[in-house]
Amino acid sequence: MRRKVIIIRHAKAIGGRHDRHLFPKEGAPLSDEGRVAALKLKTVLEQLGIDTEKEPVAISQLIRTKQTAQIAGFKKMNEYGILNEVNTGLSPEELNKVIANKDVPKIAKKAAMNLLKNPPKENIWVTHGMLIAALAEELGIIKKVLYIPELASATEIEIIQ
Repeated sequence: MRRKVIIIRHAKAIGGRHDRHLFPKEGAPLSDEGRVAALKLKTVLEQLGIDTEKEPVAISQLIRTKQTAQIAGFKKMNEYGILNEVNTGLSPEELNKVIANKDVPKIAKKAAMNLLKNPPKENIWVTHGMLIAALAEELGIIKKVLYIPELASATEIEIIQ
């Protein structure tokens, strides 16, 4: 069975991908810029016909996905560890090289395969860039179409269950 899912990359958080050690438990909260972008995301979702007051959304366990969903207007949120950010274990330099080359680390591919085997029941997921890139690769979406999307963006994909 094919199913359409909207993947939302969280809005910009305080710090960057190399500052994870500063927020070890639930991750970095949104920055002021991220809050503005999440509010703009609400308009994008409305244009897609999504009623954020009624539509349930799946979020990761990290605060930036929850804040993105809340500011975008979602009222019904369900947390899933399977949507969490992928810890690649790479150094900042190695990760920058991976991203510059639009590569996907094996651990991210494994996380995406696990997600596709047991996806959240909701049709909207708020998650993280590398997991989205890995999902795209596992689904055969070419990297020119979808790799790591812009922060606070929504992308429709089709999964098979």
